[in-house]
Amino acid sequence: EYPWWPTFDPDSCITLSDLSDPHPITATPTGDPQAQIPTTPFPNKPPHWPFSNKTIQGFMAWLNNGNTTKSESEANALVQDWVLSPDFHAKDMANF
Repeated sequence: EYPWWPTFDPDSCITLSDLSDPHPITATPTGDPQAQIPTTPFPNKPPHWPFSNKTIQGFMAWLNNGNTTKSESEANALVQDWVLSPDFHAKDMANF
């Protein structure tokens, strides 16, 4: 608890447009607004970044797929879609 009520409401000066209006896209000298967007979000990082390898990336994608509890069908999907994939290497999970 606070010892007294606040004397200032920082949200009192914020308007709905401050919260919802996006910033306008400015065109590049070529006139193409997409020209400055890199093809990958982190061009100097490997595709599996921030994970140490593709096996861990695939497992983490399955783990964080939006379902907080894992069902039998999700376990089957993990095996069928990932563990049996040519990109899966069990040795990559050794330091997980």
